[in-house]
Amino acid sequence: MAKNHNVDVRSTQLANAIKSIPDAFLALSMVGLVGVGILWILVFAIIRPLMLNQENSKREEAKQLNLTSLTKDYERNKARYEINWENIYLRHTGRIGNITSSSYTFAPQSVYFKGKRVDVECSSIKDNTNTIAKYNPGSLVTVIGKSTRIRQGYQGNYIVPLRYCKIQ
Repeated sequence: MAKNHNVDVRSTQLANAIKSIPDAFLALSMVGLVGVGILWILVFAIIRPLMLNQENSKREEAKQLNLTSLTKDYERNKARYEINWENIYLRHTGRIGNITSSSYTFAPQSVYFKGKRVDVECSSIKDNTNTIAKYNPGSLVTVIGKSTRIRQGYQGNYIVPLRYCKIQ
């Protein structure tokens, strides 16, 4: 009879171990969530500022936008255009055309390429509303923004879009 008692004890121990699996899984899940939370804190507290410093240094080293060279490269050699003009910070000086709360465009420039006008447009602006409110259409400003792929606008004119524009 002692042998049967041992079997019953072992069965009870096994049953208790199986019953505690959800609790152990929950505890491990909580530890995992805490670990992920700590990882996000590290990303935002340490890595993000480093990335922002790198972006700011790229912004400071912005290349002067030359609309004639840009459009020639775009038409004649797309590989050169991508290397020289796409996805980099560019500095542009011009007169503001239209202003909205999320973008501003520059007045048309006297730059034409193959009979097409070339316009510059800033969107996803970094300037706050108070900064933009200081200017009127026609104001001469210099901006730095990150270039994206040139596109064809109304009547086939070229639009050079800049993102994350900031007035200097």
